[in-house]
Amino acid sequence: MPAPMATRMLASPGVVEKLHLGGDVGVLALHGRLEKRTEWLAEVVATSTGASLYTVTLPPDLWWHVPSTRFGEAPSPRLAAFLGRVRRVVSIHGYGRPGLEHSVLLGGRNRRLAGVVAAHVRASGLLTPVDDLESIPRRLRGMAPANPVNLPPEAGVQVEVPGGARSGPRFDALAEALVAAVGGQSPGN
Repeated sequence: MPAPMATRMLASPGVVEKLHLGGDVGVLALHGRLEKRTEWLAEVVATSTGASLYTVTLPPDLWWHVPSTRFGEAPSPRLAAFLGRVRRVVSIHGYGRPGLEHSVLLGGRNRRLAGVVAAHVRASGLLTPVDDLESIPRRLRGMAPANPVNLPPEAGVQVEVPGGARSGPRFDALAEALVAAVGGQSPGN
């Protein structure tokens, strides 16, 4: 029987898994380089808040997008350590859809945390948070039980970042909003 898809991808030459065990809130990015700057955003948030961090970054010659749900099949030892440490998680992803260039989609099963993140994103004034699941395209909702965003005891929020927010002032505003949300600050502080 062949190894699960995520296991095969993680074993590919040049793939880098980064793990830092910090607090019981975790920040992860599973599609680094494929979804531009998502791993960097995860690192900024985790470093600024003392959160645990898990990222996967693919080399420039590997364009293998393994769906998040496939990481739940047989996680790597690093992902297993991360999931064993955290109680809730913020999972950073990238997407592109016409008409949603400035919309940060907030899926995942921890709807309270999604609301907190939405309040901070809204306060930034540069991006529009979308935390109503019915308004998020089904494939971007992050609701599957096998998705790592939903595996910790309190689950988490899947943050889908549009291309226009992965650089410049919108990137900075999103990073500040996520740091505030993960750090437990009230919006506007």
